[in-house]
Parts: sequence; structure tokens; C-alpha cells
Amino acid sequence: MSDIAARVARGAAWLDEKYPQWFGKIDLSILDLGDCTQCVLGQVYTGVIPAAEQGQVLAQAILSVTQGWPNADEWADDYRMQVLSGTVGGYHILSDFHELPEDGQWHGFVASIDSLMEDEGKAEYVELLDEWTRVIIERRLTEHPDVRVLMVRLNELREPVAA
Repeated sequence: MSDIAARVARGAAWLDEKYPQWFGKIDLSILDLGDCTQCVLGQVYTGVIPAAEQGQVLAQAILSVTQGWPNADEWADDYRMQVLSGTVGGYHILSDFHELPEDGQWHGFVASIDSLMEDEGKAEYVELLDEWTRVIIERRLTEHPDVRVLMVRLNELREPVAA
């Protein structure tokens, strides 16, 4: 398994634990890992978490980031303004809320920040986008009722062969 596939697998497993059925809410036509509102976490924040709970998640994310900081209230106000302006999106909110390590790089949510502006970083983004797209499509297919029926039938056909 490649590094990219392993990172995305960790991210998908994490999402499975925190937000079951998350993959059904991702709009692949706008999926953009470079946009904190249209990336995987950005779309989970707006598509999976009910609107009534988004404010609570945001408040907890701000608290987790600003706790113990001097001028924490000012920083919290700035964070809220960035959310309202679209500068900060679901990616930032959920990674802060859950205190994801390495800003989500380990989970495949973003490319390595150091190499982002270089060709290597751009290539990594393309690989991550391809892998997330593959994983999401694969998950959707396995959830489809026709595919489930087919898998049951295939397993029934395999049983006599295995015996």
C-alpha cells in the first residue's frame, strides 16, 4: 500500500468512526482538497453534521485552539469572522475540534504543507484527490443494494468451491 493510500485509509477509518456514512454526503463534482469548504472535512462539516449542531462544534473547536492563550477572546472573534468570510471552513473546524495530528496530513486530508507550493506538493494533492475519489466511489458501490445482493450470491457460489 502506498503512503497516500495508507493516509487516506486512516482518514476514511477515522471518518467511519466519527461520522458513519460520511461518504454518501461528499459531492465528488466539487471535491477540492485545496479548498477548506469543499475538501472531505469541509463537506463532512456542512453535509453530515446537522446545521443546529455546527455552531456547537465550531464553539468547541475555537475553545480547543484558544484555551490558555493570551487574548484568547480576540483570537476567537477573529476565528469566527474567518468562518463567516469563508477563509476558514469545515476542514479547519473539524481538525481543530478533534485535534487532528499534523493538521490532518496523517489522515490524508491535506498534502504536506512544506511542499505545497512546489511541484511535489501539487502532485501529492492530485494523488490524494484520486485516492479519496476511489475510496468514496468504492464505499458507495459496496453500499448499493444491487452490489450487496451480488456479493451475497458470489459468496454462496464460493462456498462449495472452498469445501
